[in-house]
Amino acid sequence: PTIPVIQRALVIGGGIAGCHTAYALAQKGYRVTVFEKEAKLAQGASGNAQGVVYAKLSPSPEPPGEFNLFSLLYAQQFYRAFWQAHPNAGEQCGVLQLSLTEALQQQHQAIIERLAHCPDTIRYLGTEQASTQANTSVTTGGLFFPKAGWINPSVLCDWLCQHPNIDVVHDTTIHTINRINDQWQLEHHKGSTAFHTVVIANAVDAKQLLDPAVASVTVPTAIPKTVPTTLMPNEALPTKAIRGQVTHYPSHLTNSDLSTVVCGKGYIAPAHNGLHCLGASFNLGSDNQETTVEDHRDNLHQIQQQIPSMIEVNNNQTQQLEGRVGFRCTTPDYLPIVGAIPVYDHMRTRFGALKYDAKQLIEQPGIYHPNLYLNIGYGSRGLAYSPLCSEWLASLISGCPPPLPMAITHRLNPARFLIRDLIRSNNGKK
Repeated sequence: PTIPVIQRALVIGGGIAGCHTAYALAQKGYRVTVFEKEAKLAQGASGNAQGVVYAKLSPSPEPPGEFNLFSLLYAQQFYRAFWQAHPNAGEQCGVLQLSLTEALQQQHQAIIERLAHCPDTIRYLGTEQASTQANTSVTTGGLFFPKAGWINPSVLCDWLCQHPNIDVVHDTTIHTINRINDQWQLEHHKGSTAFHTVVIANAVDAKQLLDPAVASVTVPTAIPKTVPTTLMPNEALPTKAIRGQVTHYPSHLTNSDLSTVVCGKGYIAPAHNGLHCLGASFNLGSDNQETTVEDHRDNLHQIQQQIPSMIEVNNNQTQQLEGRVGFRCTTPDYLPIVGAIPVYDHMRTRFGALKYDAKQLIEQPGIYHPNLYLNIGYGSRGLAYSPLCSEWLASLISGCPPPLPMAITHRLNPARFLIRDLIRSNNGKK
C-alpha cells in the first residue's frame, strides 16, 4: 500500500490566530511548526490576562453580520473543551452587552427579533434582569450571551499547541521570505528553513515581512513567463496597530461580586486571582508601550458609567494600578484578512478595467502565490473570530469542504483592498 506523505506547514506567529491556525492544520494531519519571536506564546496583543469571547451581532442578514454570528456560535462550541480542561484559566460565565443608547437598544431589539429561534445563544434582559444576572447594579439592560465568557489567551495558546502534530520554535524572527524551487525559503537569525506551505499570522508584523519580499511567479499569459513580483505592498495591506491598555483592578476594592462579563464602551470580567481585567483604551496613533495613569482613569470611568456602584475612581488608587499595553491589528472594514496571498502586479492588471467601470464583470479568476497564506487583522475579536477563520483556512489549504459560504469568504479575502482601491480610482472613463 502507498504510504501517505505527511504534509509540513509553517505558521509565523504564536498568538491567538497563529495557534488556532496550527491546531486546525494539525487536526487535518499536517505536521506544523510555529515560529514565535518571543520566548513564550501569546506575548503580543494576545497576552492579556482575560480576553472576552463575544461578537457584535447585526440585525442584517448581510455577509458581515452572518460572519459575526457564525463565528460566535463556532467559538462557543470550540471553547467548551478548553473551559472544561482549564477552569482556572477561563469561565463560560456569559457576556452581557449593554444597550447604552436608545439607538443601540433598538438595534439590540432588532437582533433579538431576527434571532428569536436562538434563545440558548442570545436573549434580551431588562435592567433588573441584567443586574440580577451580573450580580451587580447595571445602568441599563442589554443582550445576554449565556454560552460566552472569558479566556486567558496565553493558557489557550499553550493548550492549542500541545497537539502532537505541532512543534513550537521560540525566539525566532523571520527576516525574509522568498520562493525558491517550489518552496518558501525563510531566513532568520538561526539560519534558513524551507516549507511547502506557509501561513503568516503575526498581526501587524506581516507588513514589514511582505512588503520588501520578492518572489518569482509564473504568469499565465499566451506564452507563460516567470516574473519577479513584490509579495504584498503596504498599500494592499492597510492594517493599523492601535494601542490598547487594560487595567488590572483589585477585586477587594469593588462593592460587588461580578458574576458575568459586562461590555459597553469598555468591558470588565469577573475577578480572577484577585483582579478584574477591564478596558481597553483605543489610542490611535500612539506607540507608547508603557501604561499611563490617564488610560487607567479612562478605563475606570467607562466601567463606572456602566456599573456605578461597583468601582470608585480614586486618583490616589489609580496611580497605583497595574495593567498591560497591547497593539491590536485592525483593518478598515473591521473584518480579518484570511486566505491566499494574491500576486499583486498580476491582479492589478487582470482587474484593471475596474478603474474605468466599477461594475465591469471580470470572469477570469485572480492569481495567488502557491501555498502562501495570511491570517491577521482580528482587532479585539481574535478569540471569537479565530476558531472559525482558522478552520476555514485549514480547509482551503487541505482541500476539505469549507465551513463558510463563499459570500462570506470573499469578504475576508486578502485581495479585497487591492480590488477596492481599483474601484475607488474610477475616473469615469468607459
